[in-house]
Amino acid sequence: MLLLQGDPEAALGVAQSFVREHPTLAEAYFQRAQVLISLGRADEARQDLQQVLELQDRGPLAEEARRRLTGLGEWASLDR
Repeated sequence: MLLLQGDPEAALGVAQSFVREHPTLAEAYFQRAQVLISLGRADEARQDLQQVLELQDRGPLAEEARRRLTGLGEWASLDR
């Protein structure tokens, strides 16, 4: 919600707390990755998306994590 309200730094704090409280929940890492992407922190987002796939390698969330990872790879190639 904070991300949608234009406060990505506050959203990151909430997302980090969510990951700390639920370290085995793939959704927690996915949410934090979305915030990190919005902040332009692609390397950290990539790590979280890979963690999503380690925790949950099938289903809609895993498919979306793979799409985001592909997008980050394309994004990285544009920066070079």
